[in-house]
Amino acid sequence: LASHGVTPETAQTLADKGYYVQAMAGYRAALKANPEDAASRYGLAEALRRTGKPDEAKIELAALLNNPEWKARALEGLGRINFAAGDRAAALGMFNQAVAENPKAWNCWLGIAQLHDLNKEWGKADEAYAFALAASDQPAVVYNNQGVSKLARGEAGYAAEFFRNALSAADVQPFMRHGTVLDNQKALTVRSAFLQNRDYMDV
Repeated sequence: LASHGVTPETAQTLADKGYYVQAMAGYRAALKANPEDAASRYGLAEALRRTGKPDEAKIELAALLNNPEWKARALEGLGRINFAAGDRAAALGMFNQAVAENPKAWNCWLGIAQLHDLNKEWGKADEAYAFALAASDQPAVVYNNQGVSKLARGEAGYAAEFFRNALSAADVQPFMRHGTVLDNQKALTVRSAFLQNRDYMDV
């Protein structure tokens, strides 16, 4: 897909479809016309981050930290970049700042939970999952990742319960396929866990 002729109006549509390189042209055009266009600056930062340009993304995100409306999302983006770079302490700091700005930033709560999982701080992880569940409009994602967390602890029984909750959540229906497996039961496939799925956390 060529980026020639991309407009600010089509940039987000392209980004939503995963055409980040092409979307950048639209975002840059919007910022050239209006450097205060925070939405386009955030879109450009996300496109840069997703195309392997974290240092450039950081510059764009840093420019949003003084914007109250976009600060939490900028902190989330910086947290994701630090996470991907393996700097857990910096990532946790960014995510904690983000939820302090916006307690409903459920993806940040999931990031916090994952970091505590990696450190085997199970109690703190459970607390973060609870906040994520309370704030999320995609409970299946939270349940699914809680299941992964329980598996990491060797608690298969609890994990199965969370996976069942994930499969029964209303928000997961568009991502399901129904079929048959060896025992003739319905087979359900759902978006993979937050710990692994780039749509939820690019790490």
